[in-house]
Amino acid sequence: MRFDIRRNPRDTLAFGYGPHTCMGKPLSNMEMTALWTELAMRVDRIEPAGEVRRHKNNLIRSLESLPVRVHAR
Repeated sequence: MRFDIRRNPRDTLAFGYGPHTCMGKPLSNMEMTALWTELAMRVDRIEPAGEVRRHKNNLIRSLESLPVRVHAR
């Protein structure tokens, strides 16, 4: 599994789409922007550190476990 910034944003429905979009989506987007901005200034790299375990569910795609190793600057 890898993070792909060029992925199709419509492949996930975590916040819904169109008129049924989650009201909290703008706040969540702001929080994630702040998080990634701070991480980019403080972290050299993030790499996988173990097995990725997916949560099995027909409605929501999610992870049970995503171990990572963070290397500070």
